[in-house]
Amino acid sequence: MSVMNTYKKTSKPSTKKSNVASSESAQERALNLFAEMMIEKIESIQQDWKKPWFTEGVSTSLPKNMSGREYNGMNSMMLMLHAEKEGFKLPVWATFDRITGLNYVKDKQGAKQDARDGEGNKLPQVSVNKGAKSFPVFITTFTCVNPETKERIKYDDYKRLSEEERAKYNVYPKLQTYNVFNVEGQTNIKEARPE
Repeated sequence: MSVMNTYKKTSKPSTKKSNVASSESAQERALNLFAEMMIEKIESIQQDWKKPWFTEGVSTSLPKNMSGREYNGMNSMMLMLHAEKEGFKLPVWATFDRITGLNYVKDKQGAKQDARDGEGNKLPQVSVNKGAKSFPVFITTFTCVNPETKERIKYDDYKRLSEEERAKYNVYPKLQTYNVFNVEGQTNIKEARPE
């Protein structure tokens, strides 16, 4: 069995859950998917070593989130491979919460209100397309704790400290997995909010 067939099989979840699959963490499943995608890509270009990594017509721009921040490292490469495989032209990605969050604004008290245009009309609802499958990305967050006082500070604040002040904190990395959708190919945002 070739790896290409393996990737195709695992990209469609089966109805039976095995004990192995259910015991894997989200990070393990994502890393396995990434490995399968890389092997499939390498196998596909082995037959024509002059072939570029990405085919023409697929955006080779770096993938971005809806705020415009570019994904980097492994996330960037995997989102580009996934976009090529699925035929997505626009390299913009967002989580389910970010997409549905476009339907609301918060008032001064923090309560959600329907999003409205300049004339006070309710904006059309933005949603993820039915049947759309998310794709995993990783983000590493850092917890900075002073072991004596148990005080926690944000990592950005920690980076601004002097070397002497930094020595007072322990920094703990945490790898988190988020699932994202391609904004153009997996949501109705173009129809609902053409602007």
